[in-house]
Amino acid sequence: MKLRNNVWGTVKAFLRSENYKYKLFLIYSLSLLFNGWFFGTVLMAPDSYSYISAIDTLLNGEPDVLRTPVYPLLLGMMRMIFPVSFVNIAVIFQYAVFFLSIFYFHKICVFFFRSPVFSFFTTLLYACHPYVALWSSYILTESLASSGLVFWLWFLIDYYQKRKYGALSGSLVVTFLLIFHRPSFLYLIPFLLIFWGYQMYKEKCSVRSWTGLLGTVLCVLCMAVYSSWFSGVYGVRMMSEVSVINEYNILRERDLLELDGVSDAFRNDMANFDAVAEKDYFKEYFYLSATYGLPEMKRVTSQSLKMNYPEYLTKTEKQISVIAKTPLLIHCHEIDTNYFPYRIVKILSFKVKFGFLYVVLWLSLLVYIVKMVTTKKLPCVSLFVWGLVWANYVVILLGAQAEWARLMMPSYPLIFLLTAQLISCVKIDISKVMFR
Repeated sequence: MKLRNNVWGTVKAFLRSENYKYKLFLIYSLSLLFNGWFFGTVLMAPDSYSYISAIDTLLNGEPDVLRTPVYPLLLGMMRMIFPVSFVNIAVIFQYAVFFLSIFYFHKICVFFFRSPVFSFFTTLLYACHPYVALWSSYILTESLASSGLVFWLWFLIDYYQKRKYGALSGSLVVTFLLIFHRPSFLYLIPFLLIFWGYQMYKEKCSVRSWTGLLGTVLCVLCMAVYSSWFSGVYGVRMMSEVSVINEYNILRERDLLELDGVSDAFRNDMANFDAVAEKDYFKEYFYLSATYGLPEMKRVTSQSLKMNYPEYLTKTEKQISVIAKTPLLIHCHEIDTNYFPYRIVKILSFKVKFGFLYVVLWLSLLVYIVKMVTTKKLPCVSLFVWGLVWANYVVILLGAQAEWARLMMPSYPLIFLLTAQLISCVKIDISKVMFR
């Protein structure tokens, strides 16, 4: 009994300690131990090949129709140095970036919770969760998008605390890289504008806050220049064709596509696809786009959305309940292999439905309201993180419902934060919980 008490006392002292060096050592050790099952394993999805083919398009001086430049150019650099094994090197690089992000995620947790216990366990969840490790093995943008969002949030928090130019520059550079890595990160721009607007108010329009605001505007201008370059090649002002593909897929699934102004040949081709028993709207889109061009596909989807937007939103509302019944970590459940590491993932993946996220978001909002009423203070950082998760989800609902599992993945570190915060409210009297 005495030995047990001594052991438990040592564990409690370790967890409550603010000496984070040993905690990080343990977290990294456990992460390496668990993620070592995946290390070096390369997984190729259908989209992986489009990132590889985009390398040559970009090196030929043209924007790729499907892929923005950051990830293909990264793969291209690795192919130049390691022509035979560049995909293996890319996976190792993704793991290295992920392992680095664990350190900064821990710093976020320390700031966010101000509780050594919750900081430790939330970081441990991020470092060892099989869903994160799984994506790091894919030649896809998900892993770097998730790690990049951790770096982005830390730079903003670091500036919020210390007002340093290094954190300011880092936030702007990562913003640029994330958007050109994955255009769905466009929702970061309004949050940056809010952040720098708030800093201008707090700092009385200091040079630093003006620099942050102007840097954000510069990111927007870079997007506009890239869109103009894209338009000069493909005839449509945008950053990628992917948004049109997703819109077309949603419109076809809901029978909302309007064909006013299209040619008879276009209608006949669609009729031929309709006659097929198994519908594949992505295959249909690529055929029609190759035949009639991206400008025509963009015109058709735009007019369809404009004419049917109320019905589009109504059916989107119904889709919310459909997604809610889907496993939150869907790709962990869909692994179909006897390869031992992925059997481990399948066993350890949390069998939680997506509706869990709705519960977390609405309960978090309720807690923030109670906290604001009782303390007369606004939990700015908590609301900022909460808003980022919502914004990501709204972007998915409005533009890419077929790819929600992949597009939601970068927000999982933030979902871990919000979930742990709710648990802290259950464990501790809410009036005593300190909110950022």
